[in-house]
Amino acid sequence: MSQAADYPDLYFTREQLMLSPEETLEVAKDLMNCSPPASAITDTDRAFVQRALLIVVDKSEKTTAMFDVFASFMTKAPSGSVLKIAKSLAKRTARRWFKKYIDDTPKYSAVGRAGFLYYSAMPMEWRVRVATGDVGMITNYLLAR
Repeated sequence: MSQAADYPDLYFTREQLMLSPEETLEVAKDLMNCSPPASAITDTDRAFVQRALLIVVDKSEKTTAMFDVFASFMTKAPSGSVLKIAKSLAKRTARRWFKKYIDDTPKYSAVGRAGFLYYSAMPMEWRVRVATGDVGMITNYLLAR
């Protein structure tokens, strides 16, 4: 399934772009290991990188939840009751969400980033855009309004 099908509503108006051009460069370098010159960043670039960041954060959240389930079931003795396993899962989930809301800076894991890089076409699009300097080489996630 493609990224567009997984995230059909993840398009932005200019007012919804939260990343500044400088932040766009930093995120692009961190996520995809390359970026165009600062003077070449457009709103289309900002929308593309913002979408990539949100996808990576989402994938990180999903993998962390799966690891919580795995750890809750695998760290209990085979004779452990379902109630103990459920309590362990609830504690892990509560701890994760509590940490998330104390610091509202989006975080992503190495697993979420690796999943994005491996299963998404976005990094390749971005590398072509950087190499050619042509913004038309990336999918436009900016809504015209």
